[in-house]
Amino acid sequence: MKETAQTLNKTTRHGKTKSVRLSASDRRETLIDAATLTFSEKGYYATTMEEVAIAAGVTKPVIYQHFESKRDLYEAILKRVKADLVAALDTSNTALDTKKERFESGFAAYFKFVYENRPAFEIIFSSSPRKDPGFREIVDSIDKHVASSISMEIDTSLEDSHRYLIATGVIALAEGIARRYLREFAPELDSNGNPISFEESVALLWAKRMSSFIWNGLESFERKY
Repeated sequence: MKETAQTLNKTTRHGKTKSVRLSASDRRETLIDAATLTFSEKGYYATTMEEVAIAAGVTKPVIYQHFESKRDLYEAILKRVKADLVAALDTSNTALDTKKERFESGFAAYFKFVYENRPAFEIIFSSSPRKDPGFREIVDSIDKHVASSISMEIDTSLEDSHRYLIATGVIALAEGIARRYLREFAPELDSNGNPISFEESVALLWAKRMSSFIWNGLESFERKY
């Protein structure tokens, strides 16, 4: 199918604008960006492809040149969110020595992802993908990856299935804390109305406090069981 050209306006150093053509891969990513924001606001079922097209600044035929259907587009969003979250968690603790340090770093990475990618978080942890069998498979794979990563840092003599169960509980707690943070504090702005960095945010403070609380609880659990 022949693609419709899509361009962006770019300001030159002389103050003039020129059109910059997007590659097919860049255009696809731009569409996913717009769709992520749109779906996070209204949910999968209430969002129309017309609304996504308007948000992306294109016509519907352009979207269908890259995605076969709304479902195909939503699956692409879920897969990208999965890749981004997994990458953030996997690279957060590669240089750390102790399990405690890796656990705390992973918790901070999770909250940083939430802080910097709220629409993505809203989508991946909303009810829509968890109710649909096809979408649920992708979301479950995220939960399993995160749980497996956490279970490896739980230093107990418990069997793997028990460690995995504890890790699943930690994920649920982290998700609940993140949701409360978003309700009460996001977005965090400075006196000029600009977003502050994650390093200055309440999100990081909560991540540090809760990771310490959870880790201490795990150590107590180890002594008892």
